Amino acid sequence: MVEDARETNKAIAIRLFTDVFDRHDLDAADVHLAPDVVFHNAGKVIHGVGGWKAFAGEWIGGFPDTRMTVDFAMAEGDRVLIHWQAEGTHEGVFFGRPATGRRLVTSGLSLFRLSSGRIEEIWDQTEFLGEAQPFSIS
Repeated sequence: MVEDARETNKAIAIRLFTDVFDRHDLDAADVHLAPDVVFHNAGKVIHGVGGWKAFAGEWIGGFPDTRMTVDFAMAEGDRVLIHWQAEGTHEGVFFGRPATGRRLVTSGLSLFRLSSGRIEEIWDQTEFLGEAQPFSIS
């Protein structure tokens, strides 16, 4: 059924956030992402699971206490849209920036395209708020 596929796709996208960012299980990306996944973020394109895991590892290393909250998820066809919030303390190097000890509160939208139960492509728009303005992954 179409509804079942949409719910399954939403669950896969949400599990990527909870498994990787909340539980720090980078290897979960191998389960949820297609090997040749394409990730679009901040004007950059990252190819492959290894590239995405490097990105996620930078985030976790910079904000080891990160907690992700999914505000809502919606699915249509092979696409899932998630609005999320993240909080964490900048305790490690984050894309070349040394730790500041500042608290990060940010939100974003992630659009996922899935095929055969795996995420094939991700478009991510993250908004860095308040004290986190100096942060950028560019």
